[in-house]
Amino acid sequence: MSDTTRAAGICGVLFAITFAVGGILLGDLFGSFADSDETFTEYYASNSNQNGSALGGLLLLISGIAFLPFVAGLIRLIDPKQTSWAAVQLAVPLSYLAAGLIVAAAAALSTVGFARAFADITGESPPPFQGSSIAVLPQFGYVLMVFAGWALAVVLAILASVSTRARSMPRAVVWLTIVCVGLLVLAPSGGTFFALPVWSLASSVAMLRRKTPEA
Repeated sequence: MSDTTRAAGICGVLFAITFAVGGILLGDLFGSFADSDETFTEYYASNSNQNGSALGGLLLLISGIAFLPFVAGLIRLIDPKQTSWAAVQLAVPLSYLAAGLIVAAAAALSTVGFARAFADITGESPPPFQGSSIAVLPQFGYVLMVFAGWALAVVLAILASVSTRARSMPRAVVWLTIVCVGLLVLAPSGGTFFALPVWSLASSVAMLRRKTPEA
């Protein structure tokens, strides 16, 4: 196993951990949509929710960054002579799109919590987030995560297809990838997104256990 493959595998583990923990810390925001303004007002009235959403958004942002070298490592394992390289190349811009959407979603989901937590730390007055303004950002963040999930579904579908032909990943990981694609396409919700860290962790372990260099 080369150093680049090892680094990509480590990034996959980092993605799994930061995405899962970040989603847990974001709590009800990670999947909230069409809730009343009062629901979000009550949510942010809690200091623990403010701090959790701020830290959760930061971890989600890190996960979006770690996703890119992880997917790049998966692509490097594929022999272009054994599969359609055009399909693989399509996964590259979609990976950047998905990572960008995750980063943007992280920013939207954590802005209110971070601003209020920062105000508490500095002793300043809290920012004037109230009414609809306190609800629109987290809901917009969730919408961005749904689009990110659909983009990720296409990326994972491509990887599952080419990995089957090129035999670059174990069959169990390929099947797990297919299941993850189905969940992301059919039911993009807060709970469904947690299939992603399971998939990335399994893929990362498979990468780190490889004994043969990539082509």
